[in-house]
Amino acid sequence: MNPAKKRKFALKTTNKAMFKDNVKSVLGIHDEISLLRKIRHPNVLQLYEIFESDANIHLILEHLNGKELFD
Repeated sequence: MNPAKKRKFALKTTNKAMFKDNVKSVLGIHDEISLLRKIRHPNVLQLYEIFESDANIHLILEHLNGKELFD
């Protein structure tokens, strides 16, 4: 890979224990993943990959350098 083309990614990790007794939260994370898989828009974070371990769900997302959510 050309070093000039290296990209940064963001990692969002969610602990599955948070959803243990909360069906609404489980549906919420599934909805988020489903929407991010479908949407391709410059104003929406790009979802690149999803990994799941026994304890966590890991989302690999577009890295937005120096940006804040509410800017």
